[in-house]
Formats: sequence, structure tokens, C-alpha cells
Amino acid sequence: MTDVRAGQILTDNEFELLSYDKEGNVVSVRYNGVYVIVDNGYLAWSCTVPPLSVTNKIDETRWSRWVESMRKDVECTFGILKGRWRILKTGVRVYGVDKVDDIWLTCCALHNWLLDIDGLSDQWNDGVFVSSWDGELGQMDFNGLAESIPNSTA
Repeated sequence: MTDVRAGQILTDNEFELLSYDKEGNVVSVRYNGVYVIVDNGYLAWSCTVPPLSVTNKIDETRWSRWVESMRKDVECTFGILKGRWRILKTGVRVYGVDKVDDIWLTCCALHNWLLDIDGLSDQWNDGVFVSSWDGELGQMDFNGLAESIPNSTA
């Protein structure tokens, strides 16, 4: 038996990513569907997005590093929430997707609320913690690369 609600969520989800066109301008690209970021241990399905294991293109290497970084961040977030909320660590023992969603959202909301109370969210807003993509990983410097190298021109 399949959950119609879950199927509708997977196909009805729409999101937008920013990219560069050939002139270097930022453009918005819309996508439909849901994709699961995985490591290379998972099967290659149409909904899974693993990092590329072998590539010689700068854009693909940068993209693979970004996907791996995001996957690790999500895993760390799940670990933090499981450490804080016992119901997530021992397993949610309720029946129904709606109830599980409510428990998950409640744990996330309480976690964010506690970050505000502890003053830890201020450090994110003040720039104490900076994403690694604001630094070296976020830069694509093509200067000095030979044009014969794939993707060496912006």
C-alpha cells in the first residue's frame, strides 16, 4: 500500500537554484521533484544524487564537494537532534506519517527555540560561524587555466 500524500509531495515539490549562464550572469533555474543526497554507497536511482567519483571538470569537482559537504551537514544535524531528543534516538513509535511529521517538526522547532534561549543563534547571525562555501570552496578562479582544460572558462 502506498501513501498517496507522500507521492504527491515528491512530485509536487518545486524549488529554485541559482546558477551562472555563459556570460557569467546569475540566473534562476526551477526544478520539480525531490532528490535525495547520498554517498557513493547507494544505488544510482533517478531520485538519488551522489557525488561524482571520477571527473576532470572543475565545475563537476566543485559540485561533488558541495554535495558531500551538504550531506555531511545534514547527517550532523540529525545526530545533534537525536542527541537532544530521545524520541528521535529510540525510534518514533506512533502510527501515521502525519504524526511522525508533527513530532519531527516539534523537535526542530524546540531545538531552534533553545538555540535562541542559549544565545547560540546570535553567533550565526553575527557571522561568527561562516559557511565553508563563503571561503575557498565557494570560489571558482579560472584565471591562468589553459582553455584546453574542460570547463576552464566561465
